[in-house]
Amino acid sequence: MAASAGLRGSKRNAQAPPEPNDDSWEKMLQVMKEQIAVAANLVNNPVQPPPPKVRNPVFDFLKCNPPPFTGGDDPLEAQSWLYRLNNIFDCLHCTDEQKVNFAAYMLKGKADNWWNFTCMLATGKPTDWEHFQKAFLDRFFPMFIRKQKELEFMHLQQGDMSVAEYVTKFEELSRFSSHFRFSLDEEFKIDHFEWGLRPDIQSFIAEESLKKCRLKFTSYNTLVHESYAAEESLKNCQEECDLKGHQTKDPSKYSQHLKVRVPQNKGKQVQTSISPRTGMCPECGKNHRGECLAGKNVCYWCKQPGHVIQNCLMLKQEEVTNSSNSST
Repeated sequence: MAASAGLRGSKRNAQAPPEPNDDSWEKMLQVMKEQIAVAANLVNNPVQPPPPKVRNPVFDFLKCNPPPFTGGDDPLEAQSWLYRLNNIFDCLHCTDEQKVNFAAYMLKGKADNWWNFTCMLATGKPTDWEHFQKAFLDRFFPMFIRKQKELEFMHLQQGDMSVAEYVTKFEELSRFSSHFRFSLDEEFKIDHFEWGLRPDIQSFIAEESLKKCRLKFTSYNTLVHESYAAEESLKNCQEECDLKGHQTKDPSKYSQHLKVRVPQNKGKQVQTSISPRTGMCPECGKNHRGECLAGKNVCYWCKQPGHVIQNCLMLKQEEVTNSSNSST
């Protein structure tokens, strides 16, 4: 009993916490004060983020790989160079002053000499982009050449070009048109493009428009698509006509019509539907060669159902081809 009582007494003595003295309380209060001061400082003076890096517009401009201009003999290069720079300036949102300075930086050779001479004039160098472009074009793309290109566009016709070549030429020359520089008129673009198409393609597109009950085109891209389709259809028709023409030139095709056949059950000779002497068909009473197509509801030219010879596209295509060959 005495031993157990002593053991319990020892446990109570071991679990009792030590009594704090004055020094430990002061240290704890000091630490708490410091933490409160740090928190108050963070609230009153929050940590500011680092200032953003200032972007250098010159580096941004050079990253776009602007082309230099040396003042070559081709005036079209001058306008192409301006188009390229304008695209870069639009992406970078450059000011007028930046546009002039960046463009002047890319001038080399004769073009740089012109710029230095322009800056020495009494009028001084152009300070806004519009005046820079005017002075630049007056020097490297004179007005009379611009007028020639505009007239070339106004009189542009497809001729022997494919539709793809005609579209490329049309869009290349359209930038020289004063009409397009001042207004993006879709109707004018459609009318002018359709006017320059070959007559056979125009006729095909007109027939397709009648089938679709379409009075006129409202989209330039739609007209271009229809032109490609018309060219492909006419090309297929021409190939079929050439194939049929090659077959009819084979004398063995007609030899069967001109042969005298002897039926097995009769001893007299019977001629075919075409008389070798007169060429008159006994079925329709007209002079023609080959099989009689009367009453079969097919075209007499291409032998295809659904239309008559007056509306045969293959016949029209061959007539256009023959007329063009005869004119040359």
